[in-house]
Amino acid sequence: MIDKEDTIHQELAAFMLATNHLSPQALLAKYGSGRAIYYSDEMNEYQKICHHYEEVGALIQAGYIDFDLYYQIEVFPDYFWAKTTDLRQLIRDNWDGKGRPLPDFLKNFERLQRQYQKRR
Repeated sequence: MIDKEDTIHQELAAFMLATNHLSPQALLAKYGSGRAIYYSDEMNEYQKICHHYEEVGALIQAGYIDFDLYYQIEVFPDYFWAKTTDLRQLIRDNWDGKGRPLPDFLKNFERLQRQYQKRR
């Protein structure tokens, strides 16, 4: 898992450098749905990052990974979380097309973020 974290940090850096210009509304106009945005080639790094932390959050929730241990060895990507708030919300609210949400989109990633905030 630690080796995977190094790869994710590289993905985070690449995504943050490449996406200063991204407009969530422009992405929705281009792709038509949150699902299409999330799985697009253009958002490959975003999808990998989100999937990783969604998976970690689910494993912690299920008890397969101890949160205290994970907290001690891994830094939460606060800047990424804050910078992608609008994008995350747009994808969630329009998953199956405009106005057709997926309410639990990235719920485990969000739970992990809350756990980090509470712990700090």
